[in-house]
Amino acid sequence: MAHIVVFLISWFVHDIHISKSEVEYSQESKSLQISTHIYIDDLEEIIGIELGGQDLFVGTEKERDSADYYIYGYIQDHLQFEIDNQKAYYEFIGKELSEDLLAVWVYLEVYDVEEISSLNITYDILMGLYDDQKNILSLRMPEDEKSFYLFHSRKRDESIQF
Repeated sequence: MAHIVVFLISWFVHDIHISKSEVEYSQESKSLQISTHIYIDDLEEIIGIELGGQDLFVGTEKERDSADYYIYGYIQDHLQFEIDNQKAYYEFIGKELSEDLLAVWVYLEVYDVEEISSLNITYDILMGLYDDQKNILSLRMPEDEKSFYLFHSRKRDESIQF
């Protein structure tokens, strides 16, 4: 019985490394709308390592003016889309804290997307920080059910045909 208790305790204290993104194509606005949820402590750590952005204090009264610049730059490098084999460029719309204040939702949008026949996605956010990082992407296209895709260290890319 003691072994079970030790296992359960070690299971509960083990960090889980997950980010998630929701991607939806809007026919009305002809855009790909992207919402990405990332834990602030992990995001600040990886930005410091990869981009040199230090002491950003995201979501606090001390947040640096450069925080959005670094967040957008990091995400551009690690969440990429090709629409019909053409690189898609998105704009940074903004960000907001999650309800639990531990994470940030980052909002992005690709404009002028008339239609989508194929979508190639590279999603390796935080994989440079954690070997066990998992990223979940939910995708909603018009008239389709929501689809889910899992990205991890051995699968950073996904190609989807419509």
